[in-house]
Amino acid sequence: MSPGRRIRPFLAISGITYAEVTRQPAFGIVVFGTLVLQALSPALAMFGFGQDLALMKEFSLSTVFLSCVILVALGAWTVMGGELESKATSTILSKPVGRGVFLAARFAGLVCSLLVAVYLCLLVLLLAARQGPPETIAQPLDWPVIAGGLGGGALGWLVALGQSYRSSRPPGSVAMKTCSITLTAGVLVASVLDPGGHWQAPGRGFDPLLVEAVALIALAAVVLCSAALLLEVVFPRGAFLGTILVFLIGLLWGGRDNVWLSLVPSLQAFWVGEVFYTTDAAVPLEYLLVAAAYAFSCSLVCLLIGAWLLERREVG
Repeated sequence: MSPGRRIRPFLAISGITYAEVTRQPAFGIVVFGTLVLQALSPALAMFGFGQDLALMKEFSLSTVFLSCVILVALGAWTVMGGELESKATSTILSKPVGRGVFLAARFAGLVCSLLVAVYLCLLVLLLAARQGPPETIAQPLDWPVIAGGLGGGALGWLVALGQSYRSSRPPGSVAMKTCSITLTAGVLVASVLDPGGHWQAPGRGFDPLLVEAVALIALAAVVLCSAALLLEVVFPRGAFLGTILVFLIGLLWGGRDNVWLSLVPSLQAFWVGEVFYTTDAAVPLEYLLVAAAYAFSCSLVCLLIGAWLLERREVG
């Protein structure tokens, strides 16, 4: 098959996969719940005994990480496990679409849905961290942050409801895209205004370390996506719990000398929550590049094994 004939079905299946994942009610509930916890995190971290802001950031990152695990497990079951169990995949694989292309397209669509969700979490986290936990009851609110967050979120939902009414698509799926745009605009507006509403140098008040930390979590989510799809190919009925087990082993014991534990991707490399408790902390660019290369390598290995197993699996 020529490259052009591979690209067209790849893009088509990727788009279908993204739509299938984001229109699931459970996906929207998890994303919305995570965003609410991010928005409330300044109030939840008020009693950090001098480490309120650092505690808030670590709590928020932990919430995003755990949400990614749930979203990956749900998404992988939606686009692969359920179809393998119901034999629906045989309709696609009976056409001239290679099973490796099919699996890679499913992976790409699932990753795109996860990246949009993580990006939304990053936007809300940036706004919440700038507001920060109040030091006193009388501390004034950061009105540009409030306006950018609430205004951007409300506008995104209004646009999503309008588009959903015209196209009959689920509003939650449409809101993923519209809120990404409107909340980005809200963050940009807040970045050029100080808490009092006066002009300032762009970006002041926002912690760039949050962007780096969330980028590492996104890379971990990519690894989990490939591992979850591999598990769906091997044993679909146990893949949901298997994905959570991979997360726990990879985060707590991954990379150990034990040969069996070393087969699980080490997710410790993608967690930097403790750096917020140190002064002048930063994640070097070299570290991000190495983490990206590690995530790419792990994902490639999982997909190659999954494609090899899928080629030998009877579907139909």
